[in-house]
Formats: sequence, C-alpha cells, structure tokens
Amino acid sequence: MDYYEEEEIWGNPPEPYQIQVRKDILSVLPRDVRSVLDVGCGDGIITNSLPEDLLAVGVDISRTALRYVERPCFLASIADLPFGEETFDLVMANDVLEHLPRGTFSKGLLELARVSKKYILITAPFMENLRAQRTRCGECGEVYHVNHHQRAFGVKELGKVYDEKQGIVPTHFVFSGAQTLPADEIERGVRSELDLLTEWNRAVCPKCGARRSTRSTTPDEQRGVGLLSIALAGAFPPDHPTRNEAIVLFEKGRKPEAEAAQQDAASLRLLSVGEGGSATEIPFVRETGETTAIHAREKRAGARGERICLEWRLGSAAYRYYDPEEKAPHTYLVPPWFGP
Repeated sequence: MDYYEEEEIWGNPPEPYQIQVRKDILSVLPRDVRSVLDVGCGDGIITNSLPEDLLAVGVDISRTALRYVERPCFLASIADLPFGEETFDLVMANDVLEHLPRGTFSKGLLELARVSKKYILITAPFMENLRAQRTRCGECGEVYHVNHHQRAFGVKELGKVYDEKQGIVPTHFVFSGAQTLPADEIERGVRSELDLLTEWNRAVCPKCGARRSTRSTTPDEQRGVGLLSIALAGAFPPDHPTRNEAIVLFEKGRKPEAEAAQQDAASLRLLSVGEGGSATEIPFVRETGETTAIHAREKRAGARGERICLEWRLGSAAYRYYDPEEKAPHTYLVPPWFGP
C-alpha cells in the first residue's frame, strides 16, 4: 500500500508543533486574502482551521487523508494542479516540499506560483539533520528517512525557493513549531557524525512497505550518546533558531530591496498580533544582564486573542518569533540567535 494511504498516519490529534504552526499561519495571513488553496493539505489540520469567511480549498494525493477534510477538496498532485492561472489569492504548501523528489519539487514550485494571484506561503521543517533521522528496514535492509524527507531547509534555502527575478519576494519569515532543546540538537549532530541509525515504531519502508525498523546502537551506547550531548550542550549554547519549523510568506509582483538598504533599516520591534494578522507595535525598554530581555511599557498581550511577537524588519522583509519566553510579567527574552 502507498505510504500516504496508510490509515494510521491520518486523523490523529495534532502534535504540539503542528498546533504552533497552525497558530502562526493564521497570524501571518494577509488581511486582503479572500481565497486560499492548501496544497498537500493532508487530513485538514490547517485547511479545516482557516477562517470560515475565506474560500478554502484543499488538494492532496491521498484519498485516505482527504476523507478528514471539511472544506472543498481535490485529489491531485502539486506538480499538476487542476486550476487556472491566478485562481487563489494565496496558495500554501505546509510540510510538503521536503517530501518531493527533485523533478516534482521544481514542477510543484512552478504550479504554486501559477495558480497564485498574489501570495505563496511555504512551511517546512527548519534546519533538520536528515542523516540523524535515518532508519533501516527490518525486512529488506533499506536505509531511509523515517518521514521520507528528501531535503532540508535553512533561512537561505527557504528564502530562495523562488528567484526574486521571478517577481516573487519573501516578506515574512516566521520561526515556528516546537521549541527544540540544545541537547537534542547536539545529539542529532553526534548521531549524524557517527553514522548511527534510529528506530521508530511508525516508520514505513518506501521500498517494501514493512513497518519494522532497526537501530544501530545498544541501549548502553544510546545512553552514552545522550550523556555526551548534555555535556556538550552546557558548553556550547545554541547559536541558531530553536524552533523546528519555519514559515515563509512570499508576495508576487514586489521588488526586492537592496541588501545595503535592508541592513540600514534593521530594527527590533515588539508586536501584539491580533486576529486577522493586525499588528500593533508596543514600546519597550531593554534590560541589562546576562541575557537580552525587553520590558513592554504597555500591557496588551492576551486581549482579544492577541499574541506577543518579536520582529526584526530588514527592509521589506520581517522575521518574526511568536510567543517568546516570558522572563517576568511583560518582560520577554530575546534569544541570542534572533537578530539580523
């Protein structure tokens, strides 16, 4: 049976990282959007949550997944979407691109741009260590990524999935998903360097369909890797984003700003983002100490569903970090990696 028709992978309660991604997508949706196409919608975790006043349509290659979608939906591939040019105000693909083979990846990006009238939104795992997520089939011996991922994305890779010469420019970059722990990040690096495989009880072999995978370490060896990772994490604090997903909003027909102008315009802002993506800037003062923190002069978060957001604006692009850690009431930590 095809992997994407497996009953067990659909219709489950959303995982914490999916809940965070869903919240962040709803916060970044432009206010002038009236129609949305969700490509690779799966079982509708995002599609079903889009505002009711929007025309929301889902597309997926899995008949099984589409049974859970509550909005209009179509069985189709990202490489051949059954819609005319500029049919939807916004076209999104969430946790889709990392699964696509090279040819389908290129065709899929062209199709997203073709049917979009103004915006394209991409969500993908962020800075994933692909080698650390490999397993070996217990039946045929095939080595594969547990989630069948083909590629990884960082800030540069996501921001450049479209060439700005195409007139498609990134305007928002949101660090999203679940908070990752430094020790976990380092452990994945150790496993990758030592070429260690993992084991997952929900893995499905893409070659033979077997559900049995094997690991390459004993329990004692695994404990040793864990202890080493904890020690290294204490010595080397994270210098990169500690969220496991990223969202990029692109706008068609917008001219990019020169790099020098972007750097000159760089500034940190504290925002309160409400329903429909409306954002209000909150004045703040910086606190001094071992960690960087800012204290809001106005108390807005929590009213009418508003959320706190840190933002670096570089020219026409905004880099956002929602729900930062609160050091004290209305005092928010600015992660050391969050900067221009």
